[in-house]
Amino acid sequence: MINNVLVWKQPNISWIHPINIDNSINANNFNFDYLDTLNKLRSSNLKILELRDIADKISDGPFGSQLKVEEYKEQGFPVYRVKNIIDTQILDDDIVYIDAKKQQQLKRSEVLPGDVLITKAGRIGSAAVVPSKFGNGNITSHLVLVRLKKTINNYYLVAYLECKYGKVITGRESYKSTRPELTKNEIGNVIIPIPSPEIQKYIGDKVRKAEELREEAKRLKKEAETFLYEMIQLKPLNDFDKDMFSFVNSNYIDSERLDSEYYKTKYITLEKLLKSKKVTSFKDIIIESKYGASVPADYTMVGIPFIRGNNLTDNEINIDDIVYLNKKLKDEVKDHHVNTGDILITRSGTVGISAVVDEKCDGFSFGSFMIKLRIDMRIWNPYYIAAFLNSFWGKWQIERLQNGAVQQNINLQEIGRIIIPIISKENQDKIEELIKNYINKKRQSKQLIQEAKQDVEDLIEGNFDMSKVKANS
Repeated sequence: MINNVLVWKQPNISWIHPINIDNSINANNFNFDYLDTLNKLRSSNLKILELRDIADKISDGPFGSQLKVEEYKEQGFPVYRVKNIIDTQILDDDIVYIDAKKQQQLKRSEVLPGDVLITKAGRIGSAAVVPSKFGNGNITSHLVLVRLKKTINNYYLVAYLECKYGKVITGRESYKSTRPELTKNEIGNVIIPIPSPEIQKYIGDKVRKAEELREEAKRLKKEAETFLYEMIQLKPLNDFDKDMFSFVNSNYIDSERLDSEYYKTKYITLEKLLKSKKVTSFKDIIIESKYGASVPADYTMVGIPFIRGNNLTDNEINIDDIVYLNKKLKDEVKDHHVNTGDILITRSGTVGISAVVDEKCDGFSFGSFMIKLRIDMRIWNPYYIAAFLNSFWGKWQIERLQNGAVQQNINLQEIGRIIIPIISKENQDKIEELIKNYINKKRQSKQLIQEAKQDVEDLIEGNFDMSKVKANS
C-alpha cells in the first residue's frame, strides 16, 4: 500500500480511492512507478514545489508555421532542436541558425545563456542548461525553455529531471492515447524537490564541471586531428568531384576492381596526392586479423562482455552500452576476444569506424560486424592507425573500397589495400596521448553526470551524505 492506495507491481494494478484522483483520469497516472516515486518524494522531508513555482518564465517554441525549415541559416542565432538535447548536454554538432530578423519575430521564445531547455515531444524530458558560449538563441516547438528564479540552481534542476525519479514524474505528465507529448502547462506541473542552496550547488557543480570537461575533450579531439594532418602533411580536401564519368588510362586499371565507382576522378586524384608522401600498405603492417563472432543476440544482465558495432565511435569504444552474452555461448566466442592495443574496425553497415581496445575492454568478446587487427606496436602505434582510418584520408579510401549491392561492407583483403602514411613513432605516440586525454575527459564527464543523478536519488531516498557537501565547501 502506498499513500492509502492499494498497488501491485506485477501485474501493475492500482486500487484508487476517489479522493486521490486528480484532473487526469488515466490509468498510467497511477501506476506503481509513479506512486512509489511520489511516496519517496513526500517522505524525503524536502520541500516539494511545482516547476512553475520556481520559474520566472516557461515558454515553448513557435508553431511550425512560424519557423520553417527553409528559414534555417548556416550562421546567426542558434535554434535548438530535440536532437541537440541529450543527457544534460547540448550537442552543437548539428545546430541550425536563424537570422536577426527572424530572431526578433520569435522574441517570445528567445533563449538566454543559463536557461534550462526541456524536450516535450519525441524524446520527452531530456534537459540541459544553455552554456554561455552560445549566446542568445531560440527553440523549436518541441522544446520548452525554463528561466529559473535566482534561488534555484539550474544545473541541479537538470540533474533531477535526468535522474530516474525525474524521468518518472515527467513521463507521468506526458501520457497520451497515441503519441506522448508534454504541453507547456504540463511541464509547469512537474514537481521538484528543493534541497538547501548548498546541496543544490554541490550537485549542480558536478553537472557544470561535466560540461567543462566535455568542452575540453572536444578541444583535445580537434587538436589530435589537426596534429595528425600536420604530421602526414595533407589537409582534408573538399569533395571537388562533380563529374558523372571519368577517363582512366589502361595502365591504371586494377585487375581486382573493375567497377566504375572505384575509378572516380576524385579517388584517383586523392590517391596520387597520398602516394606523393612516404607510405605503406595496411597489409604490410598487420600481423594478426580476425573476424568477430556470429552469435545470437542472447543478451543477459551478466555474463560475457560483448562489443557490438554500435559501441564503436571514431577512436573510442563506448563502454557504457556494453551488453553481455549468456555464458553458454563461451565456446562460440572463445576465439573472438580482444586485447589491449588491438584495433577494431566496423566492416558492415556504417563501414570503417575504427577504435583501439584499451584496458577497460581487455578480454571482451566482439561481434561479426567487426574485424580485429593487431599490428607490431614496436613500430606502429594503434592509436595513430585508428585515427588515420577515421580521418578524411582514411575515410575516402574505405568509401572507395567498400562494396555491396544492398548493404555496404568491407573485407580483410580490401582493408589490406589501404595506404598508410609513414610518420615517426614519436609523433604517433603524441597522437595517442591526445586521443587518450580526450577519451578520459569524456569518461570523467559521464562519471560526474552519473554521480549527480545518484546524488539526487540518494537525496530523495534519504541516503544523501551531507559530509560530502561540507568537505566540498
